[in-house]
Amino acid sequence: MSSAGQQRDMPPSSSAPRRRGANKLKRVQEATQPLVVDSNTYGQPCNAVECSLARFIGLLIRDPNLVDINVKDWRKVPNDRKEMLQNSEDLRVQK
Repeated sequence: MSSAGQQRDMPPSSSAPRRRGANKLKRVQEATQPLVVDSNTYGQPCNAVECSLARFIGLLIRDPNLVDINVKDWRKVPNDRKEMLQNSEDLRVQK
């Protein structure tokens, strides 16, 4: 009997299906040195760190304790909140 046939004969599991957990980006949070982000002549980030950093910033701004979830436009976030995020202990970036 093939392995596909054996899988169909198995009783269904009683536990709920596994769901994805929260993404913490531990590599960014646990970095001991500031992340170095290189930029091109236009000031645009252009290295591999940029992707991880962009994901981490996305996690920060989705925290309802930091930024109101009802804000649809980043330009409408109060400047004091933006400065707080920029100076966050978790966000260590060296330009």
